[in-house]
Amino acid sequence: MRRKILLLVCCGVMVFSCIGCGGNKTENAVNSNDNVDSSSGKEENNGDDNADNQNESKQTDEIDKTGNVIINTEYVPVSYRDNALIVQRSEDMELFGVLNNNGEIIVEPEYDELKFVEMDGEDYISVKLGDEFGIFNLDGSEYIEIGEYDEIVSAGDIGWLAKKDDKQYLLDTKGKVEKELNDVYKSVEGDCYLFKPYDKNNGATGDLFDLNENLVINGDSIGMNILMGVYSKDLIYASIQKEEGNTTVILDSKGNIRYDLFLDQIVEVNPEKEILIAIAENDRNSAYDEEYYEYAFASQTKTPIEIAIDDVCKWNYQVLRKKTGDFSQFYTFDDEEIIEGRFADYEREDRALFLENIDSEWGLIDYSGKILIPFGYVEESDGDLFYQNKEMQNISDLSSDGVFGFYIENDDGYEVYIYDVMKEISWFDK
Repeated sequence: MRRKILLLVCCGVMVFSCIGCGGNKTENAVNSNDNVDSSSGKEENNGDDNADNQNESKQTDEIDKTGNVIINTEYVPVSYRDNALIVQRSEDMELFGVLNNNGEIIVEPEYDELKFVEMDGEDYISVKLGDEFGIFNLDGSEYIEIGEYDEIVSAGDIGWLAKKDDKQYLLDTKGKVEKELNDVYKSVEGDCYLFKPYDKNNGATGDLFDLNENLVINGDSIGMNILMGVYSKDLIYASIQKEEGNTTVILDSKGNIRYDLFLDQIVEVNPEKEILIAIAENDRNSAYDEEYYEYAFASQTKTPIEIAIDDVCKWNYQVLRKKTGDFSQFYTFDDEEIIEGRFADYEREDRALFLENIDSEWGLIDYSGKILIPFGYVEESDGDLFYQNKEMQNISDLSSDGVFGFYIENDDGYEVYIYDVMKEISWFDK
């Protein structure tokens, strides 16, 4: 059962003491030299403070330095990207807006739907107002005018799919019409195919067309169960039905099987080199039975990837957990500890790790070992984690590549904490 993650502050430590005061605002991380006197560049102790007070001051500085961005708001935090926080007007009012890192409203919370979308490697905000759609930039400015189309979805790196009055259009990366389409499609896959599902509600299987609307692959004819991804014209990842049962395969542009993965799950693909990394799970209830393989299509070879550490749990090939008795140690795939020591317990997030050290102190680190919340500031009770007596919420939606975020609720509203963390590493960049 997944723990609830809550925040707790030690008694007497003024952690985030000015958060929640003065309405919406942002506090940036405190630099280690922020508190200075005129002579030494260092805060002066009057000599009358006892050791506990000295330790309290030191710990407060450490905590204050962990949050790169802290936003106070009366609105409910929903999701975050660079300098843009989508918020909901209230728990009972599902209208949405956007704040910047200063807590300033850049899009009024009056829209029926706001969500982040990616196109050509950049983040945008998809907007719905009544039955009309539009696209905003992250600064709140209009990119595609609301009402110009009835529906807009990203077409990956090549632009947008937009619908108006039962007509669908392929837009370029500037939002301008490139061509009117003869049919209506669900999505653009791999920047090279239009996907038309058989079942509009399910949408897992269907036909693939090229961008000129010529049929490329008929899903029924190859027994497709699920279209799982398109990496290039000749690297189509799908689940298909065979006589012996379901299997995962890589197809070419004619629907021919280039490689049968036998239910192995793809982790990453290099389309240029036509190499992919996949996980074979021998026991799907145990992460310790996972094995990594490299598939090379030119040579039709499947090569096991050697791991430097035995008895490990592998997490997206960035973090390895090695069991040593009842404790755990954490490594990179190059056999380097990301943080020294053994740990009694852990809680993994997509971008960070909560760890309990051998002194029963909990802390938070990113995958590089950088300490986000120092050990001793998080406490555990009955399987729950606490900090400042507040529940940490919405971690996944406030986190993205290079960002770890969460919010807590207090009497005055909400406090949002955004941390810069280690970005995801490509296997092929190792």
